[in-house]
Amino acid sequence: MGTPTEAFVIAQASQTYTALANDNELVLALAANTRYAVRVGLIYTGSVGTNQLAISFAVPAGCTLQGVQQCYPQSTGAGSAAGSYAAASPLGMTVGAANDINRFEIFLVCLNGANAGNLQLKGQRTVGAANIDRLPGSYMMASHL
Repeated sequence: MGTPTEAFVIAQASQTYTALANDNELVLALAANTRYAVRVGLIYTGSVGTNQLAISFAVPAGCTLQGVQQCYPQSTGAGSAAGSYAAASPLGMTVGAANDINRFEIFLVCLNGANAGNLQLKGQRTVGAANIDRLPGSYMMASHL
């Protein structure tokens, strides 16, 4: 059996983000020496508008990620930024007004090296005392290039 050409996972339950930690559901297996186009769609909410969500990824040694993030907060308008993703420096976005449901998409190219392993989303609350919840329906998908 060769390298899968498509992989898709959709979150079935909520997950609360506080300190930077792996997401329990948004994880995909990567084969060694492969390239993938990856799309991540997050649906999340916070209890106060000053909360900030930061995301990064856990990856196998030798894997690099390059991508663009696009944020669609319900109450504050869209914004985007190009980025390089690493666990040491998560990229962040602000929750809209209190209890708004926010959408956030990330488009990545994943260049995996000699080590097979997992691409796993990591999330954390970076500003504000209240938690941020990643909601069911968030997803991660990858296409082998």
